[in-house]
Amino acid sequence: MSDAIELEHVGIPTSLENYAKTVAFYTDVFGWEVLRQIHPPLPATQITFVSDRHGSRLEILTSDGPPIDDPAHLAFAVPIAGYPALKAKLEAAGVVFDVERTNSAGDTMAFFRDPAGNRAQLVGRLTPLA
Repeated sequence: MSDAIELEHVGIPTSLENYAKTVAFYTDVFGWEVLRQIHPPLPATQITFVSDRHGSRLEILTSDGPPIDDPAHLAFAVPIAGYPALKAKLEAAGVVFDVERTNSAGDTMAFFRDPAGNRAQLVGRLTPLA
């Protein structure tokens, strides 16, 4: 095992009211799988870990705190050829995107909000970051 410290997961907040919708968004629309659900003794606290099966994981947790907001964001990347189809799938699921842009590296991207209001970005990468 390497001595490098691994980023295991990113926690994203949601209200109890939007918890099930947020978990369903990442599992049904993105196709991620549930790794673990934790139901602490407090009924207002729910936690679900989801994974893309390639090493990326989110912890969806109920919180009274604000959602992830500008400039912070989650970034979901696909090869640029898959970008139009994924964007259309998200739009069919009710996602509303901000203005689409192409950066100097040739990547196409647009921001949106998940059901909990967390700011996220869909990126079509011309060349993967890693």
